[in-house]
Amino acid sequence: MGSYLRSFGALLPLILGATASADQALVVGIQEYRPLVAASTLGGCVNDANGMADKLKKDGFTVKVLLNADASRTGILGELERLSTVVKPDERFVFYFAGHGRSDPHYALMPSNCTKEGNDITTPTLHEAVKKIPARSRTVILDSCFSGGMSAGEMARGADDFKPRFFDPYSDRSIKFGPVAKPTPATAETAPTGDAGVCYYVAALSNEQALEGTMGDGKRHGLFTYALLSNLEPKEIWGDAHLGVKKSIGAKLQNSGRTQNPSISATYLGAPAFDPPASASAIPPNKTLEEAWNADNPDPRKIALKLIPEQDAVEAGRQIGLEIKVGASGYLVVLGEVDGRIYPFFPASGSATDAAVGKKTIRFPEGEERLFFDGFGADHVKAMLFSSAASAAAVLDALKKSNGQARDLTLARAVNDAPFTARLSMAVSDSLVGGLRLKDLDGLYRKIAGGTGPVEGALLKKLSAASNGYPRGRTWVASTSTKKGAPTRADKEAFLSLLNLAIQYDSLYDEGSMGEKVSKRVRDDLKKKPKGEKLLTLNRALLAELFPEEVNPDDARNR
Repeated sequence: MGSYLRSFGALLPLILGATASADQALVVGIQEYRPLVAASTLGGCVNDANGMADKLKKDGFTVKVLLNADASRTGILGELERLSTVVKPDERFVFYFAGHGRSDPHYALMPSNCTKEGNDITTPTLHEAVKKIPARSRTVILDSCFSGGMSAGEMARGADDFKPRFFDPYSDRSIKFGPVAKPTPATAETAPTGDAGVCYYVAALSNEQALEGTMGDGKRHGLFTYALLSNLEPKEIWGDAHLGVKKSIGAKLQNSGRTQNPSISATYLGAPAFDPPASASAIPPNKTLEEAWNADNPDPRKIALKLIPEQDAVEAGRQIGLEIKVGASGYLVVLGEVDGRIYPFFPASGSATDAAVGKKTIRFPEGEERLFFDGFGADHVKAMLFSSAASAAAVLDALKKSNGQARDLTLARAVNDAPFTARLSMAVSDSLVGGLRLKDLDGLYRKIAGGTGPVEGALLKKLSAASNGYPRGRTWVASTSTKKGAPTRADKEAFLSLLNLAIQYDSLYDEGSMGEKVSKRVRDDLKKKPKGEKLLTLNRALLAELFPEEVNPDDARNR
């Protein structure tokens, strides 16, 4: 009997081992890069990786953690290959990465032993490695950047603690001289829709930075990871957690001039976290204006946005274009947001009837209109393609009542259908169009708006001409003679918007008032009625010569 019991006891763990199931996760955190020491700028990736590992372990996952030197290209891909042989079809799998991403020479994650030229993990390589893992659900969470950072870091007031998880060896992010020299295309979301069998949850849109900073626990974390760990509970629906994450990040970045919009594969929004979409319940309806703004369901085949020129940073007053590609019939609502205020952009009438669209491309501005941003900081544009007029009307009617202020205004009618969405975020800077950040915007404002000399008078006339069709600008021009004291932010925004509109429209040179105060080269070239970039370059040079204490010349970066 004793021999039988011993034999049975020895068999028991073998039998249990053959049938037991354990969800698997690979968690990567990198903040020490060798040999690319220049990329070792982060301080929260290891904290994030450890925090995510703890969260997953509490949810029943067996977690493999790779930190810094262990997270080499071979180490990460080798571990994914190993997991493809051990993960079972009834198990869940999660891959998490915190570290640098880059877009040049291609979009990629940067392992600890990457080089300036490569030795990284491209998005197709990662996707194929994850697809080989035969789990019932596969989730990829990435707290890194995949394209150029926005230049909000150069114009932000305060919040200097933030750093981007993006490596760009070519950019000079000097706060003195404004935006990076290498703008990045500002295009709509590129996160997969989930049709590929993988749930992607990424920290930022393709044209944004994924930021890290010092959080409430006194340690450095990625904003995205910190918000996710704070909002994600066991079996919570992804859509609910996603709304909480976006609210947390929005609150952290409020008034910072920065922007970060996480994105998740749309087909997983109704599923419990880390579960397959087959378990998804109906996505709960949006009940407030903020919920409608935060809800994302990206599919570029249905709706896509493009800013012209394609870059993620623009100057106040720079004339731009907006292209909206609609791939299916529906009801289109386009909203903007700046400084927490949501405002309607399309349809101009605010009527759901006018929101009806078919498959087409819509371009703005139209005719003689001008389109530009006139407020410093982070600005956002979101397009929503609804399937019903009633849902579009619910959002449009709420906007009429809110006057752009109450994001938490309750919708008169709940939005039950999940619209297809596209979103753009960009930084609007206080720089001259095509040039560098001003040395002293306040000083330039005081000299031109408050000056009484012939040069200032000539420039004010140019600004007045530029205000045609721009109500805020017209109001500013009419009030310049009565304004007293220091200029407000609104004053400076209107002033610089008008100045930038003026330098794009015509020569700022006035023979009678400026004469010998401007170099002969600039005078002669401006008299030739230049256009395009030549006009911008000469107008910037004229301002730098007239106001050397306030305006940076174009070559200031090289001095």
